[in-house]
Amino acid sequence: MILAAILGGFVGLVLGVLGGGGSTLTVPLLVLGLGIDEKHAIAGGLFVVAVTAFFGALPRLIARAVDLRAAAIFGGCGAIASLVASIAARGIDPKFQLHVLAATMLVAGVLLLVRKSTGVPHRAPWPRVLATATGAGVLTGITGIGGGFILVPALVLGAGLTFDRAVATSLLVITGNALFGWFGAAERMSAFEPHVLVFTAGAVLVALTSGKYSPRIAPLTRQRVLAGLLCTIGIVMTLR
Repeated sequence: MILAAILGGFVGLVLGVLGGGGSTLTVPLLVLGLGIDEKHAIAGGLFVVAVTAFFGALPRLIARAVDLRAAAIFGGCGAIASLVASIAARGIDPKFQLHVLAATMLVAGVLLLVRKSTGVPHRAPWPRVLATATGAGVLTGITGIGGGFILVPALVLGAGLTFDRAVATSLLVITGNALFGWFGAAERMSAFEPHVLVFTAGAVLVALTSGKYSPRIAPLTRQRVLAGLLCTIGIVMTLR
């Protein structure tokens, strides 16, 4: 139980500070760290991410740090694009899908590294926002990764949000995506197993704490950390 809380805390830290990475990390941690089989881990992981992202987004919603327009567009348009892309991708070679994911992470990571946020948001044109939301949804449908590792860079680079606002908005979108995914999961009741509940509690507690204190870390620093993670994972996947 202690290990479950610690592993959950790590997911909460990543989600609270960077606004993404939770969906990428949760399933491997449940499988490798707690010995849960993959089917149950995927369903349980969706529950963990939905609950953790919600509690991470809640104080930001109260503080009006969430861009509701971007959240609605990325949540709605992205979900439709993801559904269509996932159906279309059924016949695509899985290795090609992984290469697409790796290339996307590398490109987004490099762009975040070279882009210096001024801390001043700007309203990107509607066509650009819609195109970016659709592109993020397509990538989610093709690669199977729909969390902040795609959303935060898309919100910063495509929607013109500052990094902090992108993190807050990403958490709200992730909540909806993960929740609907959990509703559709065949093994969704596995979320209520004791180890998963302890994992979730640890994630929520740390997400709330880290979300409160993360603004003390310069947004550019956190942006570069996310960029570094994207580049690292992209390189590792490319070399596999």
